[in-house]
Amino acid sequence: MASIPKPRRQRTASREETDRLRQWTNDIKWLHQGVQSTFRDNATGLLVIFNLMSEDGNLTQTEAVIKAGRYLGRGAAALHVLVTHWHK
Repeated sequence: MASIPKPRRQRTASREETDRLRQWTNDIKWLHQGVQSTFRDNATGLLVIFNLMSEDGNLTQTEAVIKAGRYLGRGAAALHVLVTHWHK
């Protein structure tokens, strides 16, 4: 039985990791959906942005923020502030 080529194993591992990150992000987002919490919403926003950037290495931070804003139903300006604050 032939072994799986290394590049294919790496792509499979990367895809599995991305799937786990996506599921984790979705679980966090929806776990306490009915509870209003700015802290939780901000953490979710950052997780979604970083998850998008990890999925697509060509995506810029600005593009990830805009995409996350559409996904979360939040304004890009508010998410930009979060990212800027996180970088401090």
